[in-house]
Amino acid sequence: MTEGRLWLDRALKMDQEPSSERAWALATDAHLAVFQGDEAAAIKLSEEAHDLAAQLDDPAALAYATHLLGLGALSTDPADAIPLLVEALERYATAEVPEDYPTSLRIPLAIAYLLTGELEKGAEIVQQAYERCENAGDRWLLSYAMWAQGLLMLVEKGPPSQVIDNPLHESTRTFIASIL
Repeated sequence: MTEGRLWLDRALKMDQEPSSERAWALATDAHLAVFQGDEAAAIKLSEEAHDLAAQLDDPAALAYATHLLGLGALSTDPADAIPLLVEALERYATAEVPEDYPTSLRIPLAIAYLLTGELEKGAEIVQQAYERCENAGDRWLLSYAMWAQGLLMLVEKGPPSQVIDNPLHESTRTFIASIL
């Protein structure tokens, strides 16, 4: 990720003309910054992507930038992340983006609900992600949905050893199978 972000940063510096491609590149750069734990860069890049996507009236890039603003907020205040993630999910519903975008958003949204004590909403959202993955045959995101289901179950019912058929066990197997 470090090298990919380095090259993406260089490309963004070379071409600063407003375009949908630039908005997507800024948002992708923000996504990489989130994964690297670079919160300051993630927020700055997400805001820049959001502003540019709004200026260009690009609904797909605006949905993605809003998604990343929500991810950034999740690390500092889950309650602030929820409206941003819900807005991004609503924007994805009307934008032409691959199904992976709204599906992957559902996992952090479920975690935000969990962290704010809204377990039923979290369970509902993660179930949506699970069903979408099952229908699409997506094993990678399915492992995350199963992990989130297991985490919700852990919070609600206790350690996996006390719960029969805990999804945490199956999510680990599914994730490993998806990368092999």
